[in-house]
Amino acid sequence: MIGHVMMYLLMVSLVVSAAAWIADEGLRRAGVQTRWLWMLALAAGPLLLLAGAVLPAASMSAVAGAVPGDFVFELPELVVGDETTSLPWMTFLMLAWLASSAAMLGVVARAHLRLHSERSGWSTEDVDGRRVYVSTDRGPAVAGFVRPWIVIPRWTLELPQAQRALVLLHEDEHARGGDTRLLPLALLLVAITPWNLAAWWQFARLRTAMEVDCDRRVLRRRPERAAYGESLLTVAARASNS
Repeated sequence: MIGHVMMYLLMVSLVVSAAAWIADEGLRRAGVQTRWLWMLALAAGPLLLLAGAVLPAASMSAVAGAVPGDFVFELPELVVGDETTSLPWMTFLMLAWLASSAAMLGVVARAHLRLHSERSGWSTEDVDGRRVYVSTDRGPAVAGFVRPWIVIPRWTLELPQAQRALVLLHEDEHARGGDTRLLPLALLLVAITPWNLAAWWQFARLRTAMEVDCDRRVLRRRPERAAYGESLLTVAARASNS
């Protein structure tokens, strides 16, 4: 039974992923943000699990009973092994599912606690009119589920003011767009079915969509494409060397 559920959820995720990928291409060309599209794709599997757990079995029987009798065929019961043989495998799959979900949540919780532990050692400074954390090599990044905060590495202070302003604006847009709340929720959805490779692909597409959407919002506020592209390349080069 559990194996059938896992296979069904995987197939649904693959179909939803294909549909979201096609829609993503069209929406991007139209200038529409696509992060919510990938959040909906990620939520499809967990919503099916919730519906299966909440909806009574009687409702499914009622749907089956609504089909005209001429189109209902009763098939003989298909038995593949006995219950005593299948039960250990069902138990193993269920335990593996629960263990993988718990392990992923543990990794996320550990990363969260580590980040907050590091933050206690950072200084806070006013940079170009913003109160930010300054670390040795962490960032540029934004975090904080309730109250977003920005952390930048100290080398960012050495950038030209125009580049630094664009870097801070990029992080501001992540915070304004609610990405610090969206990302933890997405990780939670993945943790519900961590064995689902399609869900991980959807999560990767969501991360890409968040960056693309953020870049577009930045360029709407500061239409300086060359300068913004140069600032992103500078940050990427410094981050890879640190």
